[in-house]
Amino acid sequence: MRHWIKIMGLTLAANAAGSAQTTWQGLSFGWPMGQVKEALLHKGFHLVPNSVPGRQGWDLEPVFDLKLNPTLHLTPNLVFDSSDKLERVTLILATKQHSAEGMEPSLLAMFAGRLVQPELSAKYGVPVSKAGTCDSVSSSDLIGGPGYVKCEVVWKAEGQSISLEWSCYEGPKMLLFSISYKPISSGL
Repeated sequence: MRHWIKIMGLTLAANAAGSAQTTWQGLSFGWPMGQVKEALLHKGFHLVPNSVPGRQGWDLEPVFDLKLNPTLHLTPNLVFDSSDKLERVTLILATKQHSAEGMEPSLLAMFAGRLVQPELSAKYGVPVSKAGTCDSVSSSDLIGGPGYVKCEVVWKAEGQSISLEWSCYEGPKMLLFSISYKPISSGL
């Protein structure tokens, strides 16, 4: 009887440990901050409190380079819940770094959107929703065009949703670009 209780206990522990959804860079939603820090340290990243007003969580240093042509520099931002468990991962385009390398924000929007969306579709399948000018944006839309373009695409994978969101405001030449990974609660 003890043998069966021990086996049941190990099985339940394994199931509980395996229930956390693996997401970006092998992290799992629900991991405590210490475990996340340890896993990221092995990959050469450090968690630092972000200094951007209005942004929650922690940023990773150095930036993450997504090897596309051209390479996209992204600042990973991690948000933890009130019990310090990983709740969300958002990759934010490092626009200042790209600007320093001579890439105009409007052209960066076009390149980033056209490069990342097919990569995410190849990994997660057909999007469950898409809104905006995601597939039809052109350089003339961004340079001297309507002045504002926006794209939102959402995929669902096992236990998580992945969203690609970007918008470009030509007037102030401002680009917002992010890829977010969030757990999907089992009750939904």
